Amino acid sequence: MPDQIVEAYALSQESVRLMKEAIMRVLLAYPEGLKNSEIGRLLGVNADFLDDQQGWFCYTILKIMEQEKIVEQTESRGPW
Repeated sequence: MPDQIVEAYALSQESVRLMKEAIMRVLLAYPEGLKNSEIGRLLGVNADFLDDQQGWFCYTILKIMEQEKIVEQTESRGPW
C-alpha cells in the first residue's frame, strides 16, 4: 500500500477520534440530550447547502459511537 494511503488512513482515523471527543464534550454539557442537528450546529459541522442533509456528518459519527456503546438515542429522531 502506498505511503500516502497509509498516511491518509491515519489522518481520517484521527479525525473520527477527534469528532467523537467533540461530540462527547457537547453531550456532557447537555445531560438532557441533544438532537443530531443541535450537536452539529454547536460544533459547526452542519452543511446547510446539502438539500435537507444537514446532519449527515454528525449522524454518521453518532451511529459509530452508538455501535461502540458510547452513546444511545433514546427514541427515533430523538435526543442522544
